[in-house]
Amino acid sequence: MSAIGQAIGRHIDVEEIPPETAQQELAGIMPGVVIDMLLAAWAAAKGQPAFVTDTVFQLTGAQPRSFSDWAVEHAHEFMM
Repeated sequence: MSAIGQAIGRHIDVEEIPPETAQQELAGIMPGVVIDMLLAAWAAAKGQPAFVTDTVFQLTGAQPRSFSDWAVEHAHEFMM
């Protein structure tokens, strides 16, 4: 179950789409070179652990929080 799904107590299906479909769907939102760069980066990162830094703390002085914690705090925004 996704972090948002857990936060709202519902199962959310996540469907992977082919790069060609992503390019078509994103074409009106961002330039093609950006789409290509993002798709290449996501493909290279697939199955790899996330790169973690202390940048949030360095910039804000506050401890970073997990995406799951953020999703719980914002669950009301995902309720339909």
